Amino acid sequence: MTKIAIAGASGMLGGTLLPRFMQAGMKATLLSTKTRPGYVAVDYHNQAQVNQALSASAPEVIVNLAAATNVDKCEADLIGAFSANVKPAIAIGEWIRKFSPRTKFVHVSTDQVYNGTGPHVEESVAPINVYALTKYTAEAVTCATNSLILRTNFFGKSSVENRNSFTDWIFSELKKGNKIKAFQDILFSPLSMNTLCDSIIKLVTGNASGVYNLGAANGISKADFILKFCAVCGLDRDLVEICDSHVLNLAAKRPKDMRMNSQKVISSYGLKLPTIENEIESLKGDYQ
Repeated sequence: MTKIAIAGASGMLGGTLLPRFMQAGMKATLLSTKTRPGYVAVDYHNQAQVNQALSASAPEVIVNLAAATNVDKCEADLIGAFSANVKPAIAIGEWIRKFSPRTKFVHVSTDQVYNGTGPHVEESVAPINVYALTKYTAEAVTCATNSLILRTNFFGKSSVENRNSFTDWIFSELKKGNKIKAFQDILFSPLSMNTLCDSIIKLVTGNASGVYNLGAANGISKADFILKFCAVCGLDRDLVEICDSHVLNLAAKRPKDMRMNSQKVISSYGLKLPTIENEIESLKGDYQ
């Protein structure tokens, strides 16, 4: 039985990924910065504590999902963003290098590391906000170990209380009769959490290494995504206001085109990545 440790397992992606690891016959140790039943509490600023927690569980694979993902809050608090997004990678990487060099370090990163015209290949990194910079810094730390780094964006029904996804937000607001803004100038290529987690399992069990984009087979604007989601779920598209992102006057700069070219992971490991349209359609039953 493969032993894994998951940092940030209490988050939205962890809620979907953990059951899949268990179904694959893996024994999981869950790490959290807070005291929670069933979790091992760790302070990533306390290297001795991290060393003790990881040495006690002796994982063959460590998956890092720990992150602060509020882009505007990260922009306002560089130290806090570094603490949440980089420090776990530093502490885990230190344990691996010192005590267990063969342990695979899997780091889930973001498509926000890109900017300019996509679809982007893995080499075209250009962070333009603090969130993206700290996530990319964590990648650099992770690369010093036996690692797998996955840049992605995801949606789907969250199984974690008080953790809402992009589609959860759309569904909730429109069901309440609230109007929402849909950005026609922001492009991305997200996967459903189900497809993303299945892909992560395949890559981990296949002992994959390297840096890879992991996104849908095509790209789409956030406005078109919302309209397609409305059509699949029977939501009122008249409540959707199509606009450009500058209308919100957001604190942090956002990349306009985060579309990713995922051909590298497809060619290397034979993944079959669906279109966004198919991914949205797959959610219909979840939002009945």
